[in-house]
Amino acid sequence: MRKLLQQFKKIVFFDTETTGLDPEKDQIIELAAALVTENGIELKIDAFCKLPEGEKIPEKIVELTHITDDMLADKGIDYREACRIFCNMLHSDSEVLLVAHNIQFDLLFILEMFKRCGMVPKAPKLRALDSLIRSRTATERSTTFWRSTR
Repeated sequence: MRKLLQQFKKIVFFDTETTGLDPEKDQIIELAAALVTENGIELKIDAFCKLPEGEKIPEKIVELTHITDDMLADKGIDYREACRIFCNMLHSDSEVLLVAHNIQFDLLFILEMFKRCGMVPKAPKLRALDSLIRSRTATERSTTFWRSTR
């Protein structure tokens, strides 16, 4: 982590839960993120996001995530507010590293969220690191090492 923080002043770890697989028609229903700098965790969000009026979470998604419409109604924040908080995490005068597990999925939803809200993070460059690929690589190396020591 120290090595990454020498290269990037800000690292944002994030995850989303969504109503489906299509960023153009589905919605983020939970957004969790932590902004990490050399000083540690500077800012966090872990929020349910309210759905547009009349939309409901599909039953299959409720089964997978255990997030219900009642939870969004009771504890959810406005979608634009979640977008604003996340966008502010990315504001920087230098490169920002985004980290997520299977980042391609989450990033497509985040980019669609920015588009819907008309917000653009102010950072010269955003870089992405997929922890899924990194963990697979580490597992493969470990397995190869284990086999070679037998």
